[in-house]
Amino acid sequence: MWAAFVPHPPVVVPQVGGARRHGAEKTLLGFELLRQRLEPQTVDHLLLFSPHFRYAEALVLDGSDLFEGDLASFGAPSISVRLSGAPEEARRLADHVGLTMEPFLSTSRICPLDHGIVVPLTMLSSLLHTGQKAIVANAVGLTPQEAFALGRRLRSFGGEGRWGLLASGDLSHCLAHDGPYGFRPEGPLFEKAVEEAASRSSPEPLFALSSKVVSHAGHCGLNSFLILLGLAGSFPLSLHSHEWPFGVGYLTASVLFGYPETLLARRAVEHLLETGHQLPPGEARKEISHPSFWSETAACFVSIKSRSGDLRGCMGTVEPASDTLGEEILSNAVMAACHDPRFNPLSAGELPSMSFSVDVLSKPEPITDLSLLDPRCWGVIVESRGRRGVLLPDLEGVDTVEAQIDIARRKAGISKEMPLSLHRFRVDRFNEASR
Repeated sequence: MWAAFVPHPPVVVPQVGGARRHGAEKTLLGFELLRQRLEPQTVDHLLLFSPHFRYAEALVLDGSDLFEGDLASFGAPSISVRLSGAPEEARRLADHVGLTMEPFLSTSRICPLDHGIVVPLTMLSSLLHTGQKAIVANAVGLTPQEAFALGRRLRSFGGEGRWGLLASGDLSHCLAHDGPYGFRPEGPLFEKAVEEAASRSSPEPLFALSSKVVSHAGHCGLNSFLILLGLAGSFPLSLHSHEWPFGVGYLTASVLFGYPETLLARRAVEHLLETGHQLPPGEARKEISHPSFWSETAACFVSIKSRSGDLRGCMGTVEPASDTLGEEILSNAVMAACHDPRFNPLSAGELPSMSFSVDVLSKPEPITDLSLLDPRCWGVIVESRGRRGVLLPDLEGVDTVEAQIDIARRKAGISKEMPLSLHRFRVDRFNEASR
């Protein structure tokens, strides 16, 4: 459902930092924006990455029964976090990522949590709820390229229920002469590359850094951030805050994946632009195992718009053309992106700035009375002499039945003198979450 990158300085917790915490005002605001954005997206499982968790020269996954941690070592023993573990899901995840890398899976009855988990979850405590389960991980033992590849691999993990990923890490520790590691010129270079990577939703600015810049920047969060970028794919990141008030870089960012319908549509286009081939239904089903997608049939439209709201492509069907709704979405998403005759094919560079919506149509029903139409609730199909025009409901600027029919008629090239037959339909509309 969502993924986020957060810092973990204990100083931002009131019981630790006191008044000093307000020196990180942007970071405090970043946590608040994250809370507001992620709170409505309730998840069943949390995948938590901390660079200070148990280390190995590999990906560490922990599927313990229970996780517990506090901030006693920072003078605040009353601040504690307790999470139920997800042993079965951890084993399933280890098997999934094990096809591309060999993870180290550990289990126990109770596992201690470090401040890299406790601080963010304290700041985002409203995201936790009864019945939620967690897996804790550490990716510091991976190379940056492996961390990014891990994020991409996580996209196809068919875990049970709804998931959220919280990747914890601080950026450069060398940004001020009075900071914990003093000042090094590599620190600001590293921060600039991270911010550029976030704005482009691309790891390339980070991969372009020399090994000297990466090592001398004195960070602990690079791999956590690269996992976020890999998981986000073509979804643009929202950068909520970035500052270094105490000589350490703190950044908050997130991405919402929205409904399964729009996620499937975006993945279809993303896969085509990356590989030149359509996403096979079998592979898509492994990634997005929404039951109704692969057992029911329905017609649908896929619309693609720019961030400013300009249409970039829209194609669909008024009657099912595929065996399942999932296949219908896959096909129509590709058609909207690359075969809408009104636009040039979408490019890979444009994709992060696009927003997807999917309208799933009810079965059209014939009508003979215009009073049975309402452009806010009903879409319309107009037909005459083998020509057909379709207009979806609840479109901006379409406020009357007469306007709705006129637009649909003109789209089909049907003149005003030609007789019309009319059908109406409802839609379930799924828009990508607001960014």
